[in-house]
Amino acid sequence: MLLEAINASLTGRITPAGSTSSTARPKPVEPIQQPTRDTGQSIGDRVSISPEARSIQAAKKSENSEFSTYDKSGRSSAGANQELTQEEQQKVDELKKRDQEVRTHEMQHKTAGAPYTSGPTYEYENGPDGKRYAVGGSVDIDTSEIEGDPQATIEKAQKIKAAATAPAEPSSEDRAVAAEASAMEMRAKQDLQKEQTENTEENSKTGQTKSGFAQYAKAAYAGTMAASLNISA
Repeated sequence: MLLEAINASLTGRITPAGSTSSTARPKPVEPIQQPTRDTGQSIGDRVSISPEARSIQAAKKSENSEFSTYDKSGRSSAGANQELTQEEQQKVDELKKRDQEVRTHEMQHKTAGAPYTSGPTYEYENGPDGKRYAVGGSVDIDTSEIEGDPQATIEKAQKIKAAATAPAEPSSEDRAVAAEASAMEMRAKQDLQKEQTENTEENSKTGQTKSGFAQYAKAAYAGTMAASLNISA
């Protein structure tokens, strides 16, 4: 008993004799959970951004969100309405003038050569202002002869020649087409002349045959009359 009293005084606990004692351990404290927002981010996970950082962030956002398309000239569509430099404006003026000349030139071909001409097709160049300008063009024309009809071929050749020389300043290709049309017209005239000659000769032969038959008929009739007179005599 004395020994148990000493042990009890040392441990600070007194237990009845014959019973077993156990040391009670303190229950661990669970950490307090922070309430969260709908985004799942803890309220305590807040970061303060300085005004300088906000400015940099806004600039990057603006840079990434701005998109512009570029044409073949390299000028963006957003910058097409920007003021042009003096050199660029001069280039635009030249392209406008060329565009008007090309369109007038090709329309003159088309109008003068109808119905043997097609619609004009154009070649384009992009200007510093982002617009397209016609810098070249062409019109297809049918230069085939009309088989079996020289007179119609002559009229067609004259139409082709008029179409080729319609513009005030024909190109080298235009003059070449005109020369080809002149050659076609000459061949058709030769064919027409040959045809007319053959028809004349045929008509002449037919006329001679008819004339010979008329003379024979007249002679036969005269003989008959003579015989009749002799009989009656």
